[in-house]
Amino acid sequence: MWIKPLRPMTGVYGRIRAKVPVNLPDSIAKSLIDQQKAVPCPSPEKAKAVHLEVAKKAAEGPTKILPTGGQDGEEKQSSSSQADRAPAKKSSKSSKDDAK
Repeated sequence: MWIKPLRPMTGVYGRIRAKVPVNLPDSIAKSLIDQQKAVPCPSPEKAKAVHLEVAKKAAEGPTKILPTGGQDGEEKQSSSSQADRAPAKKSSKSSKDDAK
């Protein structure tokens, strides 16, 4: 039975990593699932088939076109003029300049 361990474990089945599907005997797998140390998972072949199907749907393009811009639908324009920018602070590099 294929399971996905929720944390790294070591036992009669060997050492298994967290969140990596592994095929264990049904008795051990059911025991780990009952102890809430793992969750059932499809075999990697089935999981890959499902992943490929989802990827094909995603490649077809977005299902919903989202509006851009502000609330009124017009695009926002960024300000690049110096008058709209905050003045930069000038800091002294030495304490001698502050004393003068």
